[in-house]
Amino acid sequence: MSSPVRKKEISEVLQKIGRNVLLFQLLENQLKTLLTSSISGYVSEIQSKQKEFIKKTNKMPMGDVTNQLLKKPNTSLNSPPVEELEDLEEPWISITYSINSVKINENKDNLSEVKAGEDHVKARKKLLKELVVERNKLVHHFYEQWPLDVAENRKSAMTFLDSQSERIQAAINKLGEELYTLKAAVDRWISSPEFQAFIDVPDE
Repeated sequence: MSSPVRKKEISEVLQKIGRNVLLFQLLENQLKTLLTSSISGYVSEIQSKQKEFIKKTNKMPMGDVTNQLLKKPNTSLNSPPVEELEDLEEPWISITYSINSVKINENKDNLSEVKAGEDHVKARKKLLKELVVERNKLVHHFYEQWPLDVAENRKSAMTFLDSQSERIQAAINKLGEELYTLKAAVDRWISSPEFQAFIDVPDE
């Protein structure tokens, strides 16, 4: 018969597993939202293309979504070749999110600042790749690594899951900031007089 302590520890481990699985789902949702923020096409077809893009992306596993975001340069999955944009029939819109961007100030001669930006991008890409691997291990191979009938496994599993939770939440918070910034920028653009003038170009 299981002791009360053993039952309590197993229950705590299972709760932490459930928490982390949910956090991974939130992270995956953010990644998919960022991927589908890259869209391009004629004004008249943007809405339908975006719906199809989102439908396609929602069927992709987290690993494929992450790999697509980490491509360099990052481009929309449904963007046409540049040469097809020479003769436009109507206003064309293109919005691209790239996780590979390096932000620097106007002083582009500051090489240490550029290097710091590049290191930040590399660290982010490394973290996302690691989290994809960890997510798959958590969902598919957790019990192989930590059989819960062993007391020491239960304690080490709880420590690992708490540490993993912090890393996932850090990634979620960062991506959440970028989603907010991206949405705010797009909203400002859409509400600007320049955008209204752009889409209201009279037919010739």
